[in-house]
Amino acid sequence: MKKLKQKAYSLLQKISKGKVTTYKILAEVAGKPKNWRQIGKILSQNPYSQNYADDTQTNADSRRKSALGQRQSAICVPCYKVVKSNGEIGGYNCGKIAKKKALQKDGIIVLNNKIKDFKKHLFNNFPALGGSASG
Repeated sequence: MKKLKQKAYSLLQKISKGKVTTYKILAEVAGKPKNWRQIGKILSQNPYSQNYADDTQTNADSRRKSALGQRQSAICVPCYKVVKSNGEIGGYNCGKIAKKKALQKDGIIVLNNKIKDFKKHLFNNFPALGGSASG
């Protein structure tokens, strides 16, 4: 699972502003096409995500700060850019409101927890990963 986590985090950093991908696409590109739920679990534990909610601190924020030793990390893994295959925004370790705000900050319109013009914003042109696809 550690290799899959590293691949997922690496892939997420390649997604351009205004684009999203799906759990399924991320799993496929990481070489584990049937493990999209595992991708979701990995992202739910992402210590490098950002909270885009207004000044509200969530339990995830507390855990993340604790995991990072209260220091700011230079690494940002934008897991808010991963959505369901039907365009629904899905979950986020900082909450759906924060995910929606992060997507909107990227210029993506979210209506009723679904991305407007989903296909237009879908990113699936990931560069090839080096090394083995197993993880």
